[in-house]
Amino acid sequence: MKLNLGLFLVTFPCFFIFESVAHNCEKADSVNWDKSPEYIRVFEHLGRLFQCIDTSDPNEYTLRDRTACNWFVGKAVEEIYGVDSFKTDKGYLLANQIAKKLAANELAGWQKIGAGNNQEALTLAGSKVELGRPVIAAWYNENGTGHVSLIMPGGIQRSGAWDKDVPNSANLRLDKIDSAYIGCRLSFAFGSDKKSSVALYLYE
Repeated sequence: MKLNLGLFLVTFPCFFIFESVAHNCEKADSVNWDKSPEYIRVFEHLGRLFQCIDTSDPNEYTLRDRTACNWFVGKAVEEIYGVDSFKTDKGYLLANQIAKKLAANELAGWQKIGAGNNQEALTLAGSKVELGRPVIAAWYNENGTGHVSLIMPGGIQRSGAWDKDVPNSANLRLDKIDSAYIGCRLSFAFGSDKKSSVALYLYE
């Protein structure tokens, strides 16, 4: 099965229903992203991570179509940027663990640049990834499972839901294939009710 995202064609070896993923945000948003060399580099890496590969190695994880967000972000940051901050001997930190450790400044090299309701922080996130710096969005859930998403190069686009210009992103949720995407506005990963509690973190 083939998925056409912007300039690229990615082949998925298992049954992966992407035409309806994230309300077709890939198709709608793709035309407005800046297809810079860094965008292409990151996009190609992420396409490989979306493949459905089954393995018993915890650092590779299980079927990609039921991959947790923490594995996806941890693996992407490690493979694309060479940063293994989220890696453990059993795989990767959970989303809430990532969010909590980042907020407490317990992960060397990472710094908070602002919240999702801060336009300056959103703009900075988009510009830093264009320079080859990893940026993630993290939301800590006091009553359950948190969530993390990867910021991608490509610039920023207006989000009506957030009423902000937001950066490009990639997103996965465990057992929620309809929310998986590469190359959509960050507001597709977090509801508008969470934007003020979503924190943006930069590694440099």
